[in-house]
Amino acid sequence: YKGIEEGLISANTILEDVPIKLEGRYKPTNFEGGYRGSQTATYMLNTSRNIPAIVLVDRIGVQKFLDEMREWGYTTFLKSNAYGSAVSIGGADSKGIDIAQGDSVLANNGKLVKAESVVKITNANGEIIFEHNPEGVQVADAGAAFITNQMTNWKNSKVASQNKTIQISDGRDISGKTGTSERYK
Repeated sequence: YKGIEEGLISANTILEDVPIKLEGRYKPTNFEGGYRGSQTATYMLNTSRNIPAIVLVDRIGVQKFLDEMREWGYTTFLKSNAYGSAVSIGGADSKGIDIAQGDSVLANNGKLVKAESVVKITNANGEIIFEHNPEGVQVADAGAAFITNQMTNWKNSKVASQNKTIQISDGRDISGKTGTSERYK
């Protein structure tokens, strides 16, 4: 998302998935240990290639990346100087609720809707004591969110591990991303 918002990449930008060395000694790998060479950003995202993500966050700046994640509701990135560009592939602790809430920013066209576990409370007479009425706050560029959603739309793309198109029975669009950092973790 951030690379699209800043104009660094588009869905069809060719990115490199090749061996690299960062910060003097770190040699990131992909989950299976191999590399795919030159491919589109969409392909790299859909196939969970780590190297392009790490390189892109390195170009954007880790601090700027973390600031964006905080705006999207992530609460665990407290010491910015404790992270490197591998934060883009899971190189930091995150709460599941933060990940779900952050992903919902894309689903809501750039709006952050705070997660709430209680939707409604009524008393024995059926009177409403509390009702959650979510309101979104625009925290991300709607256009960049749309492009990112299109890149990860399972209806329009092949799932790399299965090489088949996902069929959604009721016709809804579904976007999503799975991932593994290194050595199938």
